[in-house]
Amino acid sequence: MSAVAAARDFEQGRRSQRSSPAPASPYLGQKRFRNGDPVHTNGTSGQQTPLRQGFVGSQERPHFAPDASIVLVGIRGCGKRSLGFIAAAALGRRFVTEDHYFHKVTGSSRQEYLRIHGSEEFHKQDVEASLRMLDDNRHGCVIDCGLGSLTRALQGHLKAYCQTNLVIYVQRDMDNIKQLLRLSDRSAKMLEMGDPSHRRCSNYEFFNIEDESGTDGDSNDDRASPTYSFKLRELQTDFSNFVRVITQSAATPSNAEVSAFSSNAPIESKLYTHALSLPVSMYRSGALDFAVLEAGGDIAEVKINEWQEGTARLVTRMLAEVRRRLRVPIMVSVTSTSEDFPVNVYFAAVRHALRLAPEFLMVDLTLEKDWIAEIASQSSCTRLVGLLRYRNAGILLKESDQAIGLLEKGLALGINLIRVSAHATTRSDGDRFDQLMRSLKHRYASRIWFSAYLTGPFGRTSQVFNQVLTCVTHESLRPELRLTMDVIPDITACEALRGLFTSFTLDPLHFFVFGANVASSLSLAMHNSAYKAVGLPHDYTAVNVDDWEDLRSRAQASDFGGASVAQPWKVKIVQKLSHMSEHARAIGAINTLIPLRGEHDHTRDTGDQAVYRNRSGFVFGFYGDNSDWLSIQTTLNKNLSPRNVIHSRTSALIVGAGGMARAACYALLQMGCRNICIYNRTISNAKILADHFMGWCASQNFVSAAQIKVIESTTEAWPQGFAQPTIIISCVTHERLPGEEHVADFTVPEQWLGSETGGAAVEQAYYINTPFIQQMKQVQASTGKPWVVVDGLTVLHAQATSQFEIMTARKPPRTVMWDALQLTVKERDGKV
Repeated sequence: MSAVAAARDFEQGRRSQRSSPAPASPYLGQKRFRNGDPVHTNGTSGQQTPLRQGFVGSQERPHFAPDASIVLVGIRGCGKRSLGFIAAAALGRRFVTEDHYFHKVTGSSRQEYLRIHGSEEFHKQDVEASLRMLDDNRHGCVIDCGLGSLTRALQGHLKAYCQTNLVIYVQRDMDNIKQLLRLSDRSAKMLEMGDPSHRRCSNYEFFNIEDESGTDGDSNDDRASPTYSFKLRELQTDFSNFVRVITQSAATPSNAEVSAFSSNAPIESKLYTHALSLPVSMYRSGALDFAVLEAGGDIAEVKINEWQEGTARLVTRMLAEVRRRLRVPIMVSVTSTSEDFPVNVYFAAVRHALRLAPEFLMVDLTLEKDWIAEIASQSSCTRLVGLLRYRNAGILLKESDQAIGLLEKGLALGINLIRVSAHATTRSDGDRFDQLMRSLKHRYASRIWFSAYLTGPFGRTSQVFNQVLTCVTHESLRPELRLTMDVIPDITACEALRGLFTSFTLDPLHFFVFGANVASSLSLAMHNSAYKAVGLPHDYTAVNVDDWEDLRSRAQASDFGGASVAQPWKVKIVQKLSHMSEHARAIGAINTLIPLRGEHDHTRDTGDQAVYRNRSGFVFGFYGDNSDWLSIQTTLNKNLSPRNVIHSRTSALIVGAGGMARAACYALLQMGCRNICIYNRTISNAKILADHFMGWCASQNFVSAAQIKVIESTTEAWPQGFAQPTIIISCVTHERLPGEEHVADFTVPEQWLGSETGGAAVEQAYYINTPFIQQMKQVQASTGKPWVVVDGLTVLHAQATSQFEIMTARKPPRTVMWDALQLTVKERDGKV
């Protein structure tokens, strides 16, 4: 199946999966059950309950309204207040706290009511107020549910509430809570005893991991402090993404482009992808070094290979850390049912995995159809991947008809991505396995995407050439895996890639940065270090180009892989392209050039072209993309505090009118900022930029009431009707280009710095201490206003990592690229 077909059918497959009907009479004809129903253990207590009660609600998946309120529950100190603030800002909802609502109901604060009426009456009123808070705010809110959630009455209410609303159980390391609240060991133990009860009255879980830059929780941190946003920067990204996923508010608009070149393209539209196997047992033992594992696979496969006391909490924490440190989609797989991992434990693990909203969940297709339907009915934001695993390839070859029946069962339940693996005992198994899989792929063309390979020493060639989600390990994990009972993946992602290049399936390519003055480009170190870390035999060099013919002649070489495009070509080159991404078209500028290969056919769909990345051949045209806007969006998402989240009155200032200014304007509009001012010394260029995006806004149905105003002089007052800017982006180059007189010497007029809540000041120039950065740091220090200052290196790194993935279809090793950038800057500045 082509990449374009995969991208086109992706959403259709998801809709089919979500709408799969649950059976009327599940679990018939099964053994090891009591009273006709399968059983599972509730946690580790040994208590047995019907399997269908293992999921919140009945076998039918709860259908949440788009604006169904989110409720946060958890013990004191877990961070609900800060997380609620973040979620409300991310979703544009009202934040309701128990303290506020108690005062609304009683007219008194909680402390005052307790002092006047005593503890018994206070607790009674507290529960009553909490019940009313939930019932009166079922839509459009984020609700911080306090300690009343530990009472029997409120927990019963929350269980029913889960049928219509999303209830998130928030967890945190007890050592951090103990330190935050200054608890004794005895007090901490008592507080922890109430923790597991929240799992029974919630339908999702989130683990609040400490930010490296500071701590955060339900403490009285000063939200006006310049350091507050730094304490939240990682947590804000994590939880904002989490609530957007579970509320389905992150879905791609129906009219948006699904580009196979995009990093967010469906996994089956990419070739030779890998799933990095991360056993829970190794996480428990502390054997996973995430800094080393970065870019070890296209997705992380969290393998639940144990289930004992405390495993549920451990898995919750593990997924949170994998999300933050590896930044890849997550697939959860559970050890298949056996005497050591019986069906009741299997379903306890699966049930828990769904609470964590991973992107993928692997389901054993040998399970009863009704069981799988039960899982599918609960997987509203998780895509199911079917698993057929055989201990011996001969069994699969002998029982191929049975395998076809299992595939049909998966299809009937909306599962269209399936992994088939079998252990090879001889080299001849490979030929027979390949023949069977070719037959199945032909039979299920356009209906099933197969991840199919053999395991064991005789199966490594099969693993190299499998195109979708080969299970891989990492070199650092092999010694630890040999000490466990786990099935050890046979190869690493680097080894698989090397096999593809040494077999001439993929080709070494030359990448460039093209521009007028790029000889000292900082991108070289980042890209070349990334190639080495990932296992790509490519190289990246800087070339100054004076005209289009010079650029085109280099880019039409058969071994041209792609290029970063710097000034003055970002806008000039647009008219020379065969195809562009919708983002680049809207911006009117590109920064990424990719060759289109194959026969000289300008009508060829670019989706199919995505699979030619990392391959040489005749170049018939060029595809342009833009990762500059992504870098700005990423930077702002990380550095805008919840207090300065973008809303209808948010204003932003863009300085400059070149390619980066275009990307900044587009990023702001995509993020919902509707009030943008542009200042540029050449006023006519600023007006061209403003007119371009006002025209674009008029063509977009989802963009409302945008105002883009040109400020003609730094002596002007900030425009009336615009709030003082909480986002300032300087897009003035640090280099003097031919015919240009301006360099990065801009500072903000004092009358434009009136925001009482500070904001984010982003510099695009690649020097750490430009006049703009020096000014904003001084403003921060002298006024105490919480401005977060972001230098150009941070933006450049975000741009390069996005661009690396667009050009190579591999996940970027972000830490490696950042370290290479820092070293290059030190060498440039003579600090090494």
